[in-house]
Amino acid sequence: MLSQGLFFRDVLANPGALRFVLNALAVGETDGGRDLALVADRCDVPELREKIRKHHRDEVRHGELYEEVLRRLGEETSPLPADLDYEAAIRRAGIGLSPERLREPRPLDGSEYVALFACMRVTEERAWSNTRMLRDGFSSDATLHACAERVLRDETWHRAYATKEIERLASNGRRTEVRRLLRTYRRKEAWAYLSVTLAYIDRICELLRYGSGRRLLMKLGCVGAYLWTIVTPAPALKRLAPLLLAVLPLLAARHARADDPNISVRYRADTLSVRLHDTPLRDVLALVAQQSGATVRGEITSPRNVTTSFDDVPLNDALHRLAGRQGFILKYARGQLRSIELVSPGTAPAAAVRATPGADPSSVHDSIMATLFPWQADVRLPGRLARALHARSLSLGRVTQVALLDENPKTRRLAMRVAMRHIEQSFTARMAIAGATAVLDDRATAALVQRFCGNRAEEVLTNAAAALRDPSLHDRALSVRSALGSLES
Repeated sequence: MLSQGLFFRDVLANPGALRFVLNALAVGETDGGRDLALVADRCDVPELREKIRKHHRDEVRHGELYEEVLRRLGEETSPLPADLDYEAAIRRAGIGLSPERLREPRPLDGSEYVALFACMRVTEERAWSNTRMLRDGFSSDATLHACAERVLRDETWHRAYATKEIERLASNGRRTEVRRLLRTYRRKEAWAYLSVTLAYIDRICELLRYGSGRRLLMKLGCVGAYLWTIVTPAPALKRLAPLLLAVLPLLAARHARADDPNISVRYRADTLSVRLHDTPLRDVLALVAQQSGATVRGEITSPRNVTTSFDDVPLNDALHRLAGRQGFILKYARGQLRSIELVSPGTAPAAAVRATPGADPSSVHDSIMATLFPWQADVRLPGRLARALHARSLSLGRVTQVALLDENPKTRRLAMRVAMRHIEQSFTARMAIAGATAVLDDRATAALVQRFCGNRAEEVLTNAAAALRDPSLHDRALSVRSALGSLES
């Protein structure tokens, strides 16, 4: 299963990958603060000069923290290749003050302060976001988690003072200049970050021995994030067709289940067979949910790593073995598992609750959809669909699954209409899939729809086209439907 937690678990378990990540962090932090010493020398405002010098000391200390951990692994830092050097990519993009300007002894002028703090605002936002991800990803390693936590505190301050300074410059008559530079720098930084990240993905996937499917999905995610950044001002592009709403999560799930000798989970006829080695409980539950179509609700209060093997054990007994002290309640409807509710130990006995008919419709790959897209948004159902599904509201992901999988064609059509209308009205939902849709032509989109919808592919596209009000989206759906015919020739 492809997720942030599993990715960091793989990195921590692979010495070569961990050394690679630590070297990139150590060198990147040190390089990131190198120019700040020169910037402080060119600053003629004493209070601001001290802030920049503190910023410089912070960046140097961050590099030393990661370098110390790297030394404990028996490795020294080494220069980054050009394609992995984010700071060099920033300079090549023309963001901020050039090294040539910083070598000149004269103080900075007003426009140069704008360029300096616009650059800081954009790059420190990136640093803060990445460090927060590292802190969460390294949660199972006390040393690395503590390093990332310390760095995150500093990055929070860096981001705050850069924001304060850029706002001060804007209020002093430079608002137009500030807005223009921030917009320009954000786009340039997004491209620089994308180019470095794609190269980084190639290297880390080689070290982790990830297959082409995982590598492709990781790159698609990065391209989608980049496109999100650059199309923000364009209303037409922000309304890109959401035709991959149901397709891409299924594609992700298909590739994410690449063979892993440490993880094997099979759910069949309400029994469970597993082969697990040092696997976090949250990942085990996510796999069970993926295979059963159930939803995991609540928080894990007793986290643990699981190493065990067994075959065809009734689900309730199997989860007792896997969960340890973690409490849970199984809920069923119409004879099928609907949810696994996590509770604190002692709150309620683990039990299998057979619910009355009328619960949520079956869901496939809910966990993947929650990871990749914001499809957990609550969608209010109109009268006929609400009566058919015995629910007044469902998540967007579940409505989409009904549109694809329900046995009743009228229900599928109604669900598709509700899903498409919700997406057209939701900025977040549209932008979450804008990148993926933008990089695929009609034939490629048709191939994906056919692959995962089978003989219902034409119906899915017809229903989508009928539900879409925007002319460009409607035409795109029809174009993709027409491309289905060319796949057979």
